[in-house]
Amino acid sequence: MNGNPSAGKNIKPYLHYWVKVGVTAGQRLTDGTICGGGLREVNMPSFSKEEIIAARLSTEADDNQAYSRLFNNWKNCMVNRGYQYVP
Repeated sequence: MNGNPSAGKNIKPYLHYWVKVGVTAGQRLTDGTICGGGLREVNMPSFSKEEIIAARLSTEADDNQAYSRLFNNWKNCMVNRGYQYVP
C-alpha cells in the first residue's frame, strides 16, 4: 500500500455523477458553471470566498450554512436543467 486509500480505485469526479442523456462532459461543465458552480475547481461546484460571504446571514456564526445554501441552489439548478444525480 502506498498510503493512498483510493489507490487502484476508479473514482469519478463529482460532476460526472450528474447525468443527462445526450450531454457531453463539456456541456455538463458549462451547465454546472451556469448554475453558479464556477470554474475554480473542475468537475465539481466551487464557490469563491466572496460568494460565500455574500450568501452568509448576519445570524450565522460561520460559513457552513451559506455554503450549504449555495450548494443546494446549485443542485436545484442542475435538476431544473434536466440532470439527475446518479451515485
